[in-house]
Amino acid sequence: MPLTRRFEVSYLASNGDIDEFQRVAPATPLFEEAFSALGRGALISTVDGLTAVEDILPGTLVETANGPKPLLWIGSMTVFPESGELAARAPGREPQKMLRIATDAFGFGRPAPDLMLGPKARLLYRSAACTEAVGAEEAFAPARAFI
Repeated sequence: MPLTRRFEVSYLASNGDIDEFQRVAPATPLFEEAFSALGRGALISTVDGLTAVEDILPGTLVETANGPKPLLWIGSMTVFPESGELAARAPGREPQKMLRIATDAFGFGRPAPDLMLGPKARLLYRSAACTEAVGAEEAFAPARAFI
């Protein structure tokens, strides 16, 4: 029997209500990558100020590069703190672990406080080198590449 995990989802329904559901699904890398971008306590910039990711609801106006946008859905799963390891991984591959970026790692207050990210999380990287690589001055790069 394949390894499974409980996934919880809240989403903004077409009528503006917040609906939610829980499912038990295979603990595949596809599901785990979608549900493990940010760890508890990560701060998100909203129109009301910085808000912990666990306190954000669908419909919250999140600050983006293109102005405030409503958050359409949130999902969560539990990663056990004893190992910090996600369950699913390809046979023969290393375990996928959460990544901690320490306060001030990218300069004063960047991030603040420590930031817990999932193993496949991306960070916005701004550099002239991006123009050569992807044709734009900024791109999302794997967070692990910053280690």
